[in-house]
Amino acid sequence: MTRAVRGLLALALLFVVVGGVPWFLAASLGIPFPRPLPTSLSQAGPWLAVWRIDRVHFVLDLLGIVGWCYWAAFVRQLVVQIPGALADATAIARDTAPAVRRRRTGPAASLVAVLLTALAWSVATSRTPAAATADFSAPAKPSVNITVPAVPTAPAAKTAVVVSTYTVTDGDTLWDIAARRLDDAQRWREIYDLNSATLQSDGQRLSDPNVIIPGWVLTLPEDKAVVEAAPEAPVHTLPQGPEATSLPVTPAESEAAAGTSASLSSSAPGARTTRTISGSGSKSRAREVVARPKAHRDRSFVNLPEGGMVGIGLASALAAAIALARKRRRIRMTARWPIPMDTAQPLIPEPVIAIERAHLATLAPPALGYFQDGDLDPADDDPYLSGLDVLAPGQVAMYTREATVATPDAGFHSGLTGPSIPTSYAEFTASGSLSFGIDGDREIGLDLRAHAGLGLTGPGASKAARALLVGLLANGGPLASLDHMRVLIPSSDLTLLLDGGLPAVPRVDVTADLDEAIDRLEAEYLDRRRVLSALGVPDAASVRRYYAEQALEPLVLIASPELATTARLAALLEVGRTFDLHAILLGPWEAGTTAEIDEEGHTRCDDECLNDVSAFALSGTEAGALLAQLDPTVATEEDEGPAPSHEAITEPVAESDSQDDKRTEDTRPRLATVPTQHTEVTRFPLLPRVVVNVLGPVTVTVDGREVVLNNKETSILTFLALHPAGTSRDEIIAALWTNPDGSNNGSPETFRSTVYHARTRIRTATGDAKKMYIASRGTRYLLDPADIGTDLAVFTKHLDAANRARAEVDRSAALEAAVDSYRGQVASGIYADWLIIDREAESRRFSDACARLADLTVDSRPEFALHILERAVADADCNQELYAKIMQIQALLGRQAEMWTTLRLLEVRLAALDDEPDHNMYELANRLTSQGANRVG
Repeated sequence: MTRAVRGLLALALLFVVVGGVPWFLAASLGIPFPRPLPTSLSQAGPWLAVWRIDRVHFVLDLLGIVGWCYWAAFVRQLVVQIPGALADATAIARDTAPAVRRRRTGPAASLVAVLLTALAWSVATSRTPAAATADFSAPAKPSVNITVPAVPTAPAAKTAVVVSTYTVTDGDTLWDIAARRLDDAQRWREIYDLNSATLQSDGQRLSDPNVIIPGWVLTLPEDKAVVEAAPEAPVHTLPQGPEATSLPVTPAESEAAAGTSASLSSSAPGARTTRTISGSGSKSRAREVVARPKAHRDRSFVNLPEGGMVGIGLASALAAAIALARKRRRIRMTARWPIPMDTAQPLIPEPVIAIERAHLATLAPPALGYFQDGDLDPADDDPYLSGLDVLAPGQVAMYTREATVATPDAGFHSGLTGPSIPTSYAEFTASGSLSFGIDGDREIGLDLRAHAGLGLTGPGASKAARALLVGLLANGGPLASLDHMRVLIPSSDLTLLLDGGLPAVPRVDVTADLDEAIDRLEAEYLDRRRVLSALGVPDAASVRRYYAEQALEPLVLIASPELATTARLAALLEVGRTFDLHAILLGPWEAGTTAEIDEEGHTRCDDECLNDVSAFALSGTEAGALLAQLDPTVATEEDEGPAPSHEAITEPVAESDSQDDKRTEDTRPRLATVPTQHTEVTRFPLLPRVVVNVLGPVTVTVDGREVVLNNKETSILTFLALHPAGTSRDEIIAALWTNPDGSNNGSPETFRSTVYHARTRIRTATGDAKKMYIASRGTRYLLDPADIGTDLAVFTKHLDAANRARAEVDRSAALEAAVDSYRGQVASGIYADWLIIDREAESRRFSDACARLADLTVDSRPEFALHILERAVADADCNQELYAKIMQIQALLGRQAEMWTTLRLLEVRLAALDDEPDHNMYELANRLTSQGANRVG
């Protein structure tokens, strides 16, 4: 049926309903009330009683009343919707996308919408693309470094000749592309047909004409000429995903999302609407409707479990401080013997856990480490829908390469290795932008120089002030940065915001009262004015840019305004903006800007940038827990050993456990000796065919060949490998499926599906469909040790054997085997908070094993001992004790210059952490240098 016929039918039905229904009702039923009508309330009762006596007429009269009501509603909706239909017809006639309006509900409104839409399309154009059938199948997930051929559709006649391509950008639709590039918007169908079989660079195909993603390259047609379509399957290398996301919505959900630029198009009545979302756009706020939840890595805020909310930028800065504190604890740790095999579980506040999890979630690829909302389609949790990538007969892509395990080279060469300084430093840096809140999903920055003071009022003012306080002190990250800010706050206001007091946080000054704080601001103003005048620059920002050594950090006062000091403070803030002197006032501030914040965090403000946004907020408990992470003295005594003294490290080798093992110092220079033979360490049973390697990059091997796994399977096997005794289903779900805000998108069904996938993948690789591999014992899940082994278990067994060995030669053999089995830090490349404790624990055990093995072998194999210590430094690149042992062996071998180079390397690595070696390290270097000179003399 053509559109013209449908339009005529719609017009005819409109006339029938508008004119025919009232004629029929009047002719057949008449007035649906008995005559005469009651004229008073006293007559209403008898009138109704008489009406109900004749039940047949009573039912017909009721039907008539319903008919007249529906007709009236239909006519009303017709009057309301006619202007919109005329506008749509005009837009279609001009080859532009019609506007998308809120869907009308109700039977009358729906019928009017359908009839008017059909009539408008038939009148405006004689040929319009039919509504495309949407393909709701899950898009193919991209896999890095895998080359995949595009699968063409069945050979069919194409009405296009390929002549050019077009790269999709923000706001594009097939309709607009056809109108701009082909001068005919109706040819959108040709573009769709021409590209529907082509695999795009992100691994997806054009399966829905209403969904196109920026970055896609579309092939455009030219003049119509029928050609046979039997294209060869092109080959594409799948890179990372697109920079923007296309989200399908219905016309009723078509309001533009805040902070985005949205492009809307409609292909036919009832067709779905495309909205291409980018990272920038208008200030308008609206309800955003997404096809599926957005993954936390793509969100601009973090909801804390206790109700607070902070920006992802602040979360990154706090996570950098947490990582730096963890790194600094390694600096002065001392080697332990025997090596503890238990892993302590520190008590970490919930807000801190959420902050670090949110930051790591921004780094985690889809389904690797975390199973975030929005990462996977529902089909991925159904073993019958998602598929298992079963290999075709003869296909061997399941195995990619022979698995290799790094072991010390017999011909090793002395030389310190480890992560580069920029690599070590990058983990502890953060952006330097202060944020106030979010508008939709867009983070709203706060430019203090734009306000001569910012006042906060309303029930949510204190929560917002706490978030700003934490943001100011965390800005720029924990290391030296030009983005650091200082805070000035009276003690009374500090007590108001933080009941538990302020931790030892740098860059914050507490004054006795507001008068003293203003005095400090005035003194800063005079000093900074002299500095700017002397340097000849216009503002404090220019000083930081060109003369960083001056360190004119922005100084922000946080205080409650007082009437007696209002005029003085207002004048100071007005002239102080150039000098980066600002204030956040806990009350109204007429001299500058005032933002009213309600209990839910919504704002009202004269400043457009701060109006109608959701302000970040923190409770007193949350703010105190997060500020504690900025304390540079966060290392605890149990984690941090005493600094190595020159008495403790005089001998190159630590004392043995028994008096028989004590050695006297030999001051003669010694050369490297050939490694001696030693007895076999206790033999362990051979590993099963399947091995999960979690030390270093996670791999799974079958008979020595690596098996290709997807991210979900890698994550679940890694978690189980870290819990050899088994763990409960709820614990696994809490770790892998929990979002930063404390919500959890996991369920017993999704968990069982994930285990099913991992188990089936291993069975496919081994060809053994009977073994379980992932066993369930009661309420606990574990890797069945009879069928699947781990390199972590091998490492742990060797360490335990070394602890139990009585003879030094057996202890050395066990430690050497343990060191050989360590390929790197646990699950390197996976970012997840559930890995951090085990990663740190195994790394420290490796350092302990290297230090002890070096002590045991320095006399007989000094070169080997040096190599072992260098491996430990490559894993923990800032531990002073390891460097001290290396310096001792280098001096023992007569390499004085290398010894000083080692000390200089330690200086550089600690300087990147805003730290420096202890004085005892320099005393050791001088003493070893003197001893070497005496030997030569």
